[in-house]
Amino acid sequence: MDNPIIWSVYNLIRLVPDGIVTTVCCNLAMVDGDIRVSGNVNQEVPFKSPTDPDFIPFDQLTEAETIAWVQEQLGPEKIAQYQRSLQMSLDIRKIPTAQGVPW
Repeated sequence: MDNPIIWSVYNLIRLVPDGIVTTVCCNLAMVDGDIRVSGNVNQEVPFKSPTDPDFIPFDQLTEAETIAWVQEQLGPEKIAQYQRSLQMSLDIRKIPTAQGVPW
């Protein structure tokens, strides 16, 4: 069974005058025991005007809301691609390795 992606937002790029978020910077991670793999996604999000009825002021945004924006923009196929890529990296990291030369 594949491990779930752990989404976290580490930065929001916004327009200063109105606090309109233009890009969400996320870390996508996957953990299995003490092994962790991760990657970053910087996703542009649709422009929302402060006059839009569903506009959320910058200081009222939640991480869950911004992650939902990113996931909506990526769509299920791209999210599944990230899932497979992280899982493959995690599986590779679980294979025992050794160092040395044969001579």
